[in-house]
Amino acid sequence: MRRPYGGGVPNLAFGIPVYNGRPYLEAAIDSVRAQTLAPDLVIIGDNGSNDGTREDIERWSTSPDLVPILHPRNLGIVGNMNAVLDRSDTRYFAWLAADDRLDPRYAEACCAELDVSDAVLVVTESRKIDAAGRHVGDFRGLLDHRALGSSDPVERFRTVLRTPPALLVFGVFRRHVLAELGGHHDGIGGDRVTLGAAALAGPIHVVDATFFDRRDHGGTYSRRHKGIRERVRAMNGRATPAGAVKALYVDRHRAHARTIDTADLPAHTKKRAHTTLSVELPKLIGRAEAALLAQRVLGR
Repeated sequence: MRRPYGGGVPNLAFGIPVYNGRPYLEAAIDSVRAQTLAPDLVIIGDNGSNDGTREDIERWSTSPDLVPILHPRNLGIVGNMNAVLDRSDTRYFAWLAADDRLDPRYAEACCAELDVSDAVLVVTESRKIDAAGRHVGDFRGLLDHRALGSSDPVERFRTVLRTPPALLVFGVFRRHVLAELGGHHDGIGGDRVTLGAAALAGPIHVVDATFFDRRDHGGTYSRRHKGIRERVRAMNGRATPAGAVKALYVDRHRAHARTIDTADLPAHTKKRAHTTLSVELPKLIGRAEAALLAQRVLGR
């Protein structure tokens, strides 16, 4: 089922960024195609894979609803995520990791909530599956439904800073809001910067149903990339000079601060958000980085 909107605007696009994701990509695509609310577009961005993923995408791209983007080189995870976002022209948009899987009711549940609310982002509860697709865990209890959907932008912002970003960033966004916020931010914790900006822009709603499967396996981002420098290179597609890692944490604080400064909020609300950021961010980054922030963040 597709649900058209006025003015000929397509309803929903999924963007699937992938690099060497052949073992699970087809299952991810199949789960999108099985949605009770069919997406108008499925955009797959290949980041220079060399494991046969690219050849699979080329073979599948004869389908009219599948749009391939075959990058000649690896742009980094963030560059690929923004490339699939830029290719979409829909009312709603969602990223999907190439190793995750959706319940057939996922899109319909999220879009139905967006249709009747002022939410800028809608997610569902999720559970953990292993490499073979067996359910092995549950993430219920990690999302504060009330606080994420609060009418207070600062409460939403604080809650996002305390929430594992992977539980939110793969939800269904109002595409125009996500694009206006700059898509997925780069740098350490760029996903949380994006989500913090979204929280300042409007409520985040959680559908109280478990319609998302997050796959845990040996090739996940966190397991393949152990150190901070390695993770930053994977995210941004460029190396971080030795000795520059701590400065990246300052950059993250400044990125959050810019999203506050540019938010469409009263001055007193922005002041509260800056105070919240100063309290919450050091909890995420440890004492050494917090001391560095205390010395260098003034004059962001």
